[in-house]
Amino acid sequence: MENNYTITEAANKLLITRQSVYRKIKKLQNELQQFLTIENNTQYISEEGIDIIKKNLSCNKNLKQNENVTNESNNKSDNVTEIQNIITIFQKQYENQIIDLKKQFEKEIEHLRNESMEKNKLLENMQILLRDQKLLVEAKNKFWWQFWKKN
Repeated sequence: MENNYTITEAANKLLITRQSVYRKIKKLQNELQQFLTIENNTQYISEEGIDIIKKNLSCNKNLKQNENVTNESNNKSDNVTEIQNIITIFQKQYENQIIDLKKQFEKEIEHLRNESMEKNKLLENMQILLRDQKLLVEAKNKFWWQFWKKN
């Protein structure tokens, strides 16, 4: 019995509960049958049986880790999708702002063009008025006999 352990000893060695050891024995009954013995109403499991349970536990642990990795991957993928959606929303907002600013800019340019055209017309009118005023001043300074002379 030196290589045989009670279920409690096996549980302590595997760092799991006795109930977990019993569940594993029931689950792996075909594989563990040759490594189990019963003496004095006490069930014993050999070192090889403990190794089989240990391998099964590590497989389950790996499966759980894979599930965790898959869940983390899915969460990251969901986060990436959410971030992409947020980026798309911001892009649309910025595009709309750019369009609005462009419209404002075009209105301002049109306003400045109109204002410039009005000022050019006023300047032309002032030049005409100055020319007419100059002609009037010159006409005033001419004597009646100089009207037929050209300047």
